[in-house]
Amino acid sequence: MTGTPLTATAGARLPPLPIPVTPSLIVASAIATSDFERVHHDHAWVQSLGMPDIYLTIHVTNGFVARYVGDWAGP
Repeated sequence: MTGTPLTATAGARLPPLPIPVTPSLIVASAIATSDFERVHHDHAWVQSLGMPDIYLTIHVTNGFVARYVGDWAGP
């Protein structure tokens, strides 16, 4: 995503940042951030708790947001 920095107006839709969030990405990012909580790798366990699937770590989620904002607004 590239464009003119800070061109959005209130209520405008920003372009998507397509990132395939796969189980491999979720598990690899949990390992990379030393976050070994079961919610990031144990599919059967999280489903037994009523959750739909494993979760991406907040560190990686925040990194995706920072990447998006940096790509959009510039460094």
